Amino acid sequence: LDHLSKLNIDEGRFGVMKAGLLNIYVEGQNLLNLCLKTPTHDNLHEWRKSTKDFYYLTNSLSPIWKPVFQAYSKEIKLLTDLLGDVNDYFELNHYMQSLVDNPYDFTMLLDIIDTNRQNLISDAYQLGRKIYAMEPDSFASQFKAYYSAYKKTC
Repeated sequence: LDHLSKLNIDEGRFGVMKAGLLNIYVEGQNLLNLCLKTPTHDNLHEWRKSTKDFYYLTNSLSPIWKPVFQAYSKEIKLLTDLLGDVNDYFELNHYMQSLVDNPYDFTMLLDIIDTNRQNLISDAYQLGRKIYAMEPDSFASQFKAYYSAYKKTC
């Protein structure tokens, strides 16, 4: 199902595709930087949502160069999964702390949850720095070169 080969996007009209791609990329990059400075639950959740958008976009563009885009999409998916697990640990911690009338001491469990969550956040930052490493203009230029080469083979 190669939907891209049917699109009539020449060099002059590439700007529309580039703008959308850049918006999603820059949003993810900005949210990563925000999370590095202020790692709140809401910021991490917004970064996850943005990264999911980026995943869906890169996955849909995989026909341009399947091995490269599929590998890139796989890493982006891994990042969304890490951030999803971070959210799950946050929710679990929140739930455990809401059990105020419970006679059991959950201190050790809460410490384990927090440690695991912090480890996942660290892993997400490490992967996110790789995924969003390029300057936006360089990212767009690289994508344009891939797309131009792809269109010549259609």
